[in-house]
Amino acid sequence: MVAGIGLVATLVLGPAALLGVASANAADEADSGSKVTFTVGMLNEVDSFNPFLGIEAESYEMWALTYDYLITYSMENMSPEPGLAESWEPSEDGLTWTFHIRDGVSWSDGEPLTANDVAYTLGRIIDGGPESITWGSYLTSVTKAEATDEHTVVLTLERPNAVLPLLPMPIIPEHIWKNISEKQVKSFANEPKDGEPVVGSGPFRFVSGTAGGDTYRFEANPDYWQGAPHIDEVVFRLFKSEDPAVAALKKGEIDFVEDITALQVKALENEPNIAAHNGDSPGFDEIAFNVGAIDTETGEPMGDGNPALKDAKFRRALGYALDRDRIITTAYQGAGKPGDTIIPPAYTNFRWEPRRTRHSPSISKGRASCWTRPATSWEPTVNGPCPMGRRWTHYGCLLVRTARPRSGRWTCSRSGWESSASIRKSTRSRAAG
Repeated sequence: MVAGIGLVATLVLGPAALLGVASANAADEADSGSKVTFTVGMLNEVDSFNPFLGIEAESYEMWALTYDYLITYSMENMSPEPGLAESWEPSEDGLTWTFHIRDGVSWSDGEPLTANDVAYTLGRIIDGGPESITWGSYLTSVTKAEATDEHTVVLTLERPNAVLPLLPMPIIPEHIWKNISEKQVKSFANEPKDGEPVVGSGPFRFVSGTAGGDTYRFEANPDYWQGAPHIDEVVFRLFKSEDPAVAALKKGEIDFVEDITALQVKALENEPNIAAHNGDSPGFDEIAFNVGAIDTETGEPMGDGNPALKDAKFRRALGYALDRDRIITTAYQGAGKPGDTIIPPAYTNFRWEPRRTRHSPSISKGRASCWTRPATSWEPTVNGPCPMGRRWTHYGCLLVRTARPRSGRWTCSRSGWESSASIRKSTRSRAAG
């Protein structure tokens, strides 16, 4: 739920290690002069090719092949670098940001990409419809996006926004999306139709595949503004688990797979023609609390959030119960890093080392036992000498995703958490969605 995402700071885990291996098959094809196809093994399906609807990391990967972004990120420290915007500057008071859009960029159907497309994309988000659910937080306090000419976009703010200039949303073509209403966008698949690829400006064109499917195919965009890719075709194949994906890599059926286990990466290090890499991911895994949510269209509360979890003191008590080092050892097989902030180490320009929450079952139990759930009500009742004057009995369920093997391994890592924090908890596996 949306509200829960902002309340996981004390229990955040991450970043998850980026565990990837690649074969030499695509490189051999390039050397021979034949068509180069790069096949990627995936462990989770794409939930939507619509950049206003998808939430899975795999969907973000597909958008990055299809579209461009105003600002990109440095591979060295994740600092902002020019994308469609060659340069940008804020006004002295921070209430105006000006982006200068590069010349000579075209959509894959031949139409020119201009500042109008950028302003249109940002405008749909600012208007507060479904487009704002994923991207609205980046444009907080932005009241208007205006193309003052074909190469200039000006953002007007009611107060300074510390996120700018980082705007990670894909820029969409106005001449295509202007026909998609706010109501229609909720169901717009944005997939190839009648043999026609999706119109984008990115390095590849999305030519076949559907969300939830097991194969997605992209062809190189020969007119890409940074030059045509050296790979002619990228194919994504979905695998249900890590083992068959690794087997396909060893057989040469795929060229790359990521997010496999640390033990599998280590086992592949000595395989001929396979390069293994273990690096920092720009993301993280988390335990999210069910505190309820807010309907983004009506502003009304929704969901069955637990009142106890809304209390920051209770959540901090749970934080002491969580053995992050044990989770790294078991769920990540030693290839992860404990997270005490939502900013992963890959963002070296923004990362700091906060004081780490230590694992202390006694502190957790002492603080968490100050809540008891009454038999007929969720209203707090005083029961004994508790610092907060309230007592709750804790009922919980750890939900893990069947599509994420690592998520399932969390069930082996949680042993002792319940007893430490006096939590009665079960574990259930659920598909995403």
